[in-house]
Amino acid sequence: MAWPAFLDVGRALRARHRWAATEAVFQAGSESGTRLLLWKPRPPLSATSPIDGAPNGLHLTTGADGSARARVRLGGGALAPGNYVVALKATDEAASAARLSFAGNTFDLPPGVAVGVEAPVTYRGGPLELDVSLTGPPALSIWLAEARMTAFDSMTR
Repeated sequence: MAWPAFLDVGRALRARHRWAATEAVFQAGSESGTRLLLWKPRPPLSATSPIDGAPNGLHLTTGADGSARARVRLGGGALAPGNYVVALKATDEAASAARLSFAGNTFDLPPGVAVGVEAPVTYRGGPLELDVSLTGPPALSIWLAEARMTAFDSMTR
């Protein structure tokens, strides 16, 4: 009798705390290659996670309140302090417009169109974590893919 209830608790826990790992092309000085982006829901948590990962990207979906919140962390070890550009391709999969906030920048996403988004980031050390928010109608989904992160000299940009 207790086993089915235990399985239900496990399913609910996985749905609420779903995370994803995607790849980002990375270029900084002599380092060139791929690093992981580690995605997780950001509080307040809803009954289901807004994140649904796939091998080549992830879906971010708004909840009943029309919002989704996530935090993404750059994996792969220490990163030199400096200026970087973090870029993604965002595709609004719904028939309604969406608004994406990424690393302190806001982007309006038209329905059904892939949009390149770029956010400058000044990194001072420690773990590199960026907040991501999505607003739109309930159950609106966007696809985030083709991530890249590049170092740049602010004096030449």
